[in-house]
Amino acid sequence: MDEFKPPTSLDGLMIVATAPQRSAMGESLARELGVRYVELTAERFPDGEYHARVPERIDGTAVLVGDLRPDERILETVVGADALREAGADEIVLAAPYLAYGRQDRAFEPGEGVSARALLRALSANADAFATVDPHTDGVLDHFDGATSAATAAQEIATHLADEGVDLVLAPDAGARDRAEQVADHLGCPFDHLEKHRKSAHEVEIEPHDADVTGQTVLVVDDIVATGGTMSTATRQLLDAGAGRVLLAATHGVFADGALKRLDDAGAETILATDAIPSSASAISLAPALARAARRARSG
Repeated sequence: MDEFKPPTSLDGLMIVATAPQRSAMGESLARELGVRYVELTAERFPDGEYHARVPERIDGTAVLVGDLRPDERILETVVGADALREAGADEIVLAAPYLAYGRQDRAFEPGEGVSARALLRALSANADAFATVDPHTDGVLDHFDGATSAATAAQEIATHLADEGVDLVLAPDAGARDRAEQVADHLGCPFDHLEKHRKSAHEVEIEPHDADVTGQTVLVVDDIVATGGTMSTATRQLLDAGAGRVLLAATHGVFADGALKRLDDAGAETILATDAIPSSASAISLAPALARAARRARSG
């Protein structure tokens, strides 16, 4: 399980760098690592092509905060890494708050491209090590040709909710039980996972595997919330089952297609995410977890 480490300088690490749109994360990460922050200059030419430049000479290691949301930002990250190498960086650690395409880590139909593999192979050509937080699947980083590390934001989420009186932490499915267990351990409460039972062709029931939610303050936690469909259904049915309060938290709040309104309408009292993907729900800093991953990626 991840443990907090105090902010300490990485021996030989010179800078943390970002493009302007991720300056807040870059500055926070630099503080956690105890190093200098440098902002790349970036612009787009009239034809839409992207240009980035490092404003000073770099000696040693650079940690680049990469914005890997689809799809323009991915190219901007690749160009930023190349600029750091051109500026003299001996080693580049790509620190990605969010890794897109994590749910496309294998071919589901014959002839499909494996998007996560294609992305990580491309990043391998431009960075020496890769660090991220709560990737969707454990094995997805195997596609990166270099040192990798994945931290969890379980402690950051638990710390933010420490005063909410959470009685039970639920994972949205059995595959996410480990994350729920980690958050529950920090909060000092039980955990369980949700199970889906199809009642008819058009009706699905979602309920805890074992726990009773009557009168409980329930936290449902996941690595990613995209459209919020599963979370909103779970919220309604937990409240119908007698839960006193339902809180929702995720490391990566994609919140596509009106997800935040969908979750609010379902009756969730609190909807929280980290600042891995900035939104109105981004109340939790990811920088401490990302710093832990970056340290390990560089030492590994």
